[in-house]
Amino acid sequence: MLVDFSDAANRHWKVAECLLKDKRWANADQLFGLYAECALKAVLSNYRLNFERDHIDKLWDNAKTFACGMNAVKCLAHLSCVANPFDNWKVDQRYWNSAYITEDIVKAHK
Repeated sequence: MLVDFSDAANRHWKVAECLLKDKRWANADQLFGLYAECALKAVLSNYRLNFERDHIDKLWDNAKTFACGMNAVKCLAHLSCVANPFDNWKVDQRYWNSAYITEDIVKAHK
């Protein structure tokens, strides 16, 4: 299996943007979360860290903890400036009724 977090991030972002324009909030939100997850994993993989099993709701905080203890502080500094915007995002939302995902939720995750 060939893992390419950067490519995956770009792919998820492009499709999420299309879904957002089409007002398909639930699917757009899922992909914005996966985009953020893949983008952050692309950065973390430069430090040879394995957070593959973490999803963005947990990965955000784990990356902040890592950054505080390493030279990654400069690279990941923006994470510490913002509360985890994905604390209400769950990969299991893919099973939820789409009525629970609103435009405001999606825009916050974007």
